[in-house]
Amino acid sequence: MTSSESTLLADCHTLLVAVSHRDICQLNRFLAITAERQPLQGPARSKYDWIDALQNRELTYTDFATPTVSEMTNHHARIQVTAKFQSATLSTTVFLQLTFIRDQTHWQLCRQQELSEKPIDWIRS
Repeated sequence: MTSSESTLLADCHTLLVAVSHRDICQLNRFLAITAERQPLQGPARSKYDWIDALQNRELTYTDFATPTVSEMTNHHARIQVTAKFQSATLSTTVFLQLTFIRDQTHWQLCRQQELSEKPIDWIRS
């Protein structure tokens, strides 16, 4: 792993800690102004709607697996991570594969895929 990959993964870890701990200040700083969350059902939600939903505990992301770098260029990087997800509108916990893109300074969620079952390589229960 290159030093830039390890720095990127460390930055991603900081973002994931902010998401799981509902650190609104960090999320506002890390997420791009154009960042959106794609709900499992319904239209895309803006960055600020996403942050509000986290703050109000309408959304909960927990137990993130180790992120992996799937693509990296000079200006952008793509990272995938699996997480447990709970929403106030869901009756069960869902496993999601999240794909984040990072430009030079900010993160965006570019893809969110619901997994049909708990991943085989899931370390935490």
